[in-house]
Amino acid sequence: MYRIITTSGLDLGLTDEPRYIRRGASGAYTQAKRDEAIGLAHKGIVYNLIGKTEIEGAETVVVVESSTAQEFERQEERSKASKKLSDMVFVAAVEEGKIDAAAAMENADVFLDWKENCSYEIGNIRKYEGGLYRCIQKHTSQTGWEPSAVPALWTKIGNPSDEWQVWRQPICAEDAWGYHAKVTHKEEKWVSDYANNVWEPGVFGWHKYVEGEEGGW
Repeated sequence: MYRIITTSGLDLGLTDEPRYIRRGASGAYTQAKRDEAIGLAHKGIVYNLIGKTEIEGAETVVVVESSTAQEFERQEERSKASKKLSDMVFVAAVEEGKIDAAAAMENADVFLDWKENCSYEIGNIRKYEGGLYRCIQKHTSQTGWEPSAVPALWTKIGNPSDEWQVWRQPICAEDAWGYHAKVTHKEEKWVSDYANNVWEPGVFGWHKYVEGEEGGW
């Protein structure tokens, strides 16, 4: 089998046998051998062959010999590329709060692993020790700042009881609560309105959580 591709990169599909053409005595196109051809007819359209320009206004194509194995490999690569794109769209939707935590946990394998020396933005979700964590404060990761170790930087998602940390008074900038951090304090749930939040919920910098609030915040 053969694959027909234009020189601009458009894949025109497969054919069992290319239909090469030349001009007959009457000027009409007629079938020809490859070495006598000026062009190729494919699905009712005529094309110049690479190195030929006799068919005015026609695109130029190349004919690539293929096999069942090669076509299977090509299809597999396309499927992988399609899944990768789908996974990226899914991750972006979760990070934007358009897909809930339960769905995120069911597809945890599509998220990237947390790594050291990486810049993380608020809302980024990373996988660590089998769990998913949402970044709540912009930072560059380092040893000792693993998601499970620094609740001021990351909040665990998927299990509501893990998402809500008990509020404690920060003692330094690195220990401050991040933007969108979720805490419980005096039997109520609070969400941080600021990065580097050192204030007590109910005093300043927090708002009470309302069930069903947009984005899960």
